[in-house]
Amino acid sequence: LTNYPVLDERLLALYDRLTGAGYDQDHLQAFSRLFTAICRAAFPMMWEPKYKHRTRILEREFHDDLHARLITDTELGGRVERGTPLALGFLDVRHDKITAELKVERRTPVTKETAPKYIGQPTQYASADGARLSILCVLDMTSNVCPVGTPENYVFELTPELHGLTNPEAPSLVVAIVINVGNPPPSSRSRRKTPVRDSQPAASREEGTGK
Repeated sequence: LTNYPVLDERLLALYDRLTGAGYDQDHLQAFSRLFTAICRAAFPMMWEPKYKHRTRILEREFHDDLHARLITDTELGGRVERGTPLALGFLDVRHDKITAELKVERRTPVTKETAPKYIGQPTQYASADGARLSILCVLDMTSNVCPVGTPENYVFELTPELHGLTNPEAPSLVVAIVINVGNPPPSSRSRRKTPVRDSQPAASREEGTGK
């Protein structure tokens, strides 16, 4: 699917799980095609000189670049819409009634905890198309002290609350992909202290302190 085998495994597991979750099959197929194409196009951006450290990319440039890559992806068959009016707004990307909303973040690193501020928009667009699946794609241009991880770390699912519903019969789902750009050359991290995670299990730490 992509150039990243572990990411491929995660995508296949996601699509397999969604297959038995009651989603419209045409929407599910379109979602799988579009999300895979976005992963295929977007993750290489992380290491391209155009998106290197201290380079400022306008949101319009990001939109143009990603759209140009998607429109040439043979799996999408050229069916990539842009700027189509829908749900009182205008779509960033749509493929066979599946919407992908594109954002650029410059202040706060994008995580599963911070991304929900963006998911209302793709959810509303999807609802207007009668779809429960949508995509959020965020170009993270925030300054990074730590090196970025492998792509599978930056794909996650978000379930938005829906107006007037506490337990919806047909819940919506937004699947997010975060593209971390603005990375410095590896040599710039030499002799610079990188924070280290404490990976020792809690039980072992307690044993070591005599507790």
